[in-house]
Parts: sequence; structure tokens; C-alpha cells
Amino acid sequence: MKIFFVFPRLDVGGVSKVFSNLIPEFVNVQAEISVVVNGVDERAISWMPSNVRIVDLGGKSSLLYGVALLREFVLNKPTHVISAGEDINCFVIVLNLILRLRAKIIVTAHSNYSMELRGSVGLAKKFRLNLVKFIMRIFYPHSDHVVAVSAGVADDLMKCVRLDKDKIKVIYNPIITADFRELIDQPIDIRLGVLPEVTRKIIFIGRLCKQKRPDLLLNAFFKLRKKVDAVLWVLGDGPLMGDLREISQSSSCSDDIKFLGLIANPLPYLKQSDILVLPSDWEGFGNVIVEALWCGVPVVATDCPSGPSEILDGGKYGYLVRPNDVDGLVIAMLRALQENDAGRRGLLQQRAERFSAGNAAKKYIELLAG
Repeated sequence: MKIFFVFPRLDVGGVSKVFSNLIPEFVNVQAEISVVVNGVDERAISWMPSNVRIVDLGGKSSLLYGVALLREFVLNKPTHVISAGEDINCFVIVLNLILRLRAKIIVTAHSNYSMELRGSVGLAKKFRLNLVKFIMRIFYPHSDHVVAVSAGVADDLMKCVRLDKDKIKVIYNPIITADFRELIDQPIDIRLGVLPEVTRKIIFIGRLCKQKRPDLLLNAFFKLRKKVDAVLWVLGDGPLMGDLREISQSSSCSDDIKFLGLIANPLPYLKQSDILVLPSDWEGFGNVIVEALWCGVPVVATDCPSGPSEILDGGKYGYLVRPNDVDGLVIAMLRALQENDAGRRGLLQQRAERFSAGNAAKKYIELLAG
């Protein structure tokens, strides 16, 4: 058995982190495992087992990437493929068909595509996304399984891509790994200094882009700061970084907002935090919510499509707010900051264990063997 994991890039966040958590769970599978990506962040290589072959196609343009992936498939002939990224998924299916490999193809969906379309800006991007949707409708039925990372994403696939329900399997992302207890005790950035015990620490972790709504969080924090002694840690990078820094610097509490960039291991920061806030307009799953639950940190998230409500069980394990509701976000943050129940922290950790890498890998292996 030759298993190819094909996804855009091996790095420290997003879809790549999902696969980095999943692949080590395949150590007992009798197979040659290859990770085929279009670019590698050196920090992420150590997350892969030593017996996994990493194929870096070199960050090529779409056309050259396609040629390089074709060559890899011809030379090494995978028997099973798990892929991510809408365009990559389609290309993998095409290669399997034209090369007559008869490989088992499992494509994965990590985002709510309808919301991606709705949130896109510019005619060129809208055209590209609609074109990809059209291509998905043609080729996704030729895969063996389509894995959705949440029930909400599965529902969207049925509506947007017009897939049959039987074609789709929901497998939650593999978040909790065996090394969490080791990772959580690593040191945090010394620039944060030592804060007074009364100062509450609010954390945001994610890409700084329109979808994640870090601007909404800043506005909510400005209002919250008038009532509570608090700091905001922003972990992540993205196109809105410059704008967010400007907004912060023009406020009266700029010293209380720390932009820390992309952090490979956010767990020590979560451990030191009082609450996590995720104010997204949409998600596919919401990996960082699970990480916060495992750290026993209360979560405030928007009840957006799709993922947060499923992880938090409709609000049983956290606070859900309507999207784009600044005042609602402030109220939920205040309530979460008042939470001080050691027993509840245990319940949050218990909930997080449902989303373990072992649980996810078992389901993927069943699909590969079926």
C-alpha cells in the first residue's frame, strides 16, 4: 500500500497542522507514506515521522505544480490518496482517472465553500471560486469518499457541490495529540513581561483576514477595556496586520494589545490566557477552539457556519454570539471572564478529547481499508 497525503503546503498552521497531527497516527499501518506538498516550512518537518517521505514540489505556479504532481504520480503510483484544497482535490481525481491508477481517493473539505464565495471580494476571485465550484461538481463524484471536517461543511457540500449524502463522511479534525502535555509547558514570548494578577488575558489565534474578523475583536476589546483591566494577545499573521496595528495605535489602550505574529505552538499562550475569542464570519471547523478547551480555557465564538457550535455543543461548552455583533461579543467576554469553576475546566478538557488525532485516524484508516 502506498499512501499519498497531498495538500498545498507543509507549514505550521491550518490544514497543514491537521495533516501533521494525523499522519503520525498511521505509524502502525503497513504502508509507504508520502507527503506531497508545494512548499515546506522547515519548522514543520520535525512534526513528521522519520519514515515519511516528504516530497516538496518547490512552490511552483499552478501549471508547473500540475506537471510536477503528474510526474510524482507516474513515477510512484499511489494506491491510496488523501488530499486537501479544492483545486488539488480535483486535480488528484483527474490524475487517477487519466492514468488509470485505480487508487482509492479521499478528498477532504475544510471550509464552508458557500461562505467563501459570499465573502469573496473582486470579480476575478468570484469568477475563480465559481469556476472551481463547477469543476468540483464534475469531479468530486469520481472520488471514493469526500470527508467533511464538520456536519455544517457536509451540509454545504450537498447544497453547493450537489453531492449525495452517502458520498460524504464527517470526520472531525485531529487536534489533540499525545505530545500536548509537553507542548503546553514550553516558554512564551518574553516581550509579554509579567502582568499583575488582576489583569485578565484575552487571546485570539488565527489568520488576520476578513473571514476571522479580528477588527470586530479589537472594537469589542476597546469597549471591554473600559470595564475590565485586560490585555489582548493576537497570535497570527495575514493581510490585515497593518490595518489592525494602525487601529490599535490610534486607540487609548494600544499598550494593552500585543501582536505576536504566527506562533508554531500556541498552547503555552492558551495556558496563560483567561479566555479565547474567535469572532469569525465563517469557519470550517475551528481548531483553536478545541485547543483552548483542552487547556481548560473558556471560549467565546460566533455562532457562524460551520464548526464552532458543533464543537461547543450549541453553547454547552462555551459562549456563542451572533456574527458581527460587537455588543454581544462584549457581554459574552465579560461572562466568560467571570467563569472560575475548576470542575468546569475538567469538563472542557473532556470535551476536547473527543477531537483527538487517534479518533480521527481510526476513521480515516477505516475508509482506506473499506
